[in-house]
Amino acid sequence: MFDIVGSNNIRVIFVFDIVGSMYMTDMITYADTDVVVVGAGSAGLSCAYELSKNPSVQSSSTLLDLFTSTIMSKLLARPNVKLFNAVAVEDLIVKDGRVGGVVTNWALVSMNHDTQSCMDPNVMEAKVVVSSCGHDGPFGATGVKMLKSIGMIDSVPGMKALDMNTAEDAIVRLTREIVPGMIVTGMEVAEIDGAPRMGPTFGAMMISGQKAAHVALKSLGLPNAIDGTYVGGIHPELILAAVDSAEIAEA
Repeated sequence: MFDIVGSNNIRVIFVFDIVGSMYMTDMITYADTDVVVVGAGSAGLSCAYELSKNPSVQSSSTLLDLFTSTIMSKLLARPNVKLFNAVAVEDLIVKDGRVGGVVTNWALVSMNHDTQSCMDPNVMEAKVVVSSCGHDGPFGATGVKMLKSIGMIDSVPGMKALDMNTAEDAIVRLTREIVPGMIVTGMEVAEIDGAPRMGPTFGAMMISGQKAAHVALKSLGLPNAIDGTYVGGIHPELILAAVDSAEIAEA
């Protein structure tokens, strides 16, 4: 009664061909994009979702973390955003003093370069890179640590002791384009500016991500809330990545 007719005809290679070709086609398609968002925590996902409201912007996000299923499901439905999992950024593309993209590899490869032979990386060129890698850790503060290692910034002092109220204000206020072509958002801001750590309060990180999106839009020469050219019925610094009242309530 519950037999699967024709199951003996399935070849594993056919399934792998479909899955593998879809993933690699996406990587090739998004190798040249408008904005690359590195890290997919609360700031990174909020940034990507805010950017997705402008249909002329194509963005890619590398997944180092997960946020809520609500914003993730809405972001995955956007036609101009592609999320890549199991991918890590291990270097930057820099041309004439401006960040112009990222060098990527499989996350497990990046974590084990000392234990295996070299594996050539992939690249994503972008007009703007948004780094939202969080505070220091195995993949934390990746963007600002790379900038320091290549001499584009002088120091990464690290975050100070926990002070939630001070931290929330600082994270939003200090979200900015730190060097030409690269914006820093979320808790990674604390690492470069020595701001206090925040603890498990996510509101400021979401708003920081939205602000980073508008800094990116400004860099792309598109309407944005930074210089007052943004046109819309919501105030992007007060409402999390929402398009209508139903999404506001849900958020």
